[in-house]
Parts: sequence; C-alpha cells; structure tokens
Amino acid sequence: MITLEERQQLLDEEHMRLLAIGYFVTGGTYSVLAFFPIIYIVMGLFLALGMPDLPRDGPGPGPVFMGWLFAIVGFVLMIVLSAVGTLQLYVGRCMGRRKSQTLCMVAAGISCIFIPFGTLLGIFTFIVLGRPSVQVQFRASSLAKPPLPPPPSQPTSATT
Repeated sequence: MITLEERQQLLDEEHMRLLAIGYFVTGGTYSVLAFFPIIYIVMGLFLALGMPDLPRDGPGPGPVFMGWLFAIVGFVLMIVLSAVGTLQLYVGRCMGRRKSQTLCMVAAGISCIFIPFGTLLGIFTFIVLGRPSVQVQFRASSLAKPPLPPPPSQPTSATT
C-alpha cells in the first residue's frame, strides 16, 4: 500500500514533468515563430532602401518612413519572441532539475500573457510551485552541492 507522502511525491513528479514538457513545447514554438518577423524586416528594408525616390501621395508618412517602421517592429518582435522562447526552454530545463524556483515563477507570469496555452501553463505552474512539497524539492536541490571533479592523475615513474 502506498502512503500519502509517497502518493504526493508521485503526483509532484508527474506534474513537474508535464510542466517541463509544456515549457519545452512553448519554448520551441516561440523560437520557430521568431523567424516569421523576418518577413516584416525584409519588406521594411525593401520599402526604406529600395524606394527612396517615390513621391508621397498625401499628408501621411512616405514609404521610407513606413519601411523603417516595418523593419524596426519586425526586428523588435523577432528579439522578443527569441528571448521568450529561450526563457521557456531554459525554464523547462530548470523544472526538470528543480532549480531556480524564482525564475520559474517569473516565467510563469510572463507565460500568462500568451493566451490561451501560455495562460494555462502559467496558472498550473503557480499552482504546482506553490505546494509545500514542491518547494521542499527546490530547496533540497539548491542545497545539494555538485560533485567534485576527480583529482588529476599523477604520472608514475614507469610512464615517464
């Protein structure tokens, strides 16, 4: 018969594994989506650099201004999606290793911005990381020291 503590530990392990998978999926998705703003960058540079002599038709901004605006917005969007994707991938790794609980909470808050899947992932992360049993796991892994590397081997007189 399984005890309540063992049952809770199994649930925590499974929930943390599922959250890590969720962060890996969203991180990969955002990383792939980060390439789509390249279309805006190319289109903006084409307008800004390829059509500098076009006359303006009316009081609005010309094609050069709009081209630079497209390019800058595309570049910023690409940087943001790349950063969020990298953060999500790293948090998935931290979840699996039970490291950086604060970073996981911050990433969960950022995930809540991306409706609907990111919101669900963020809320479930807050729920799971709020459990005392999970907090103990994170504290235990932060207190554990990494193993020391083996000492360098000393050359013997027979090998020299």
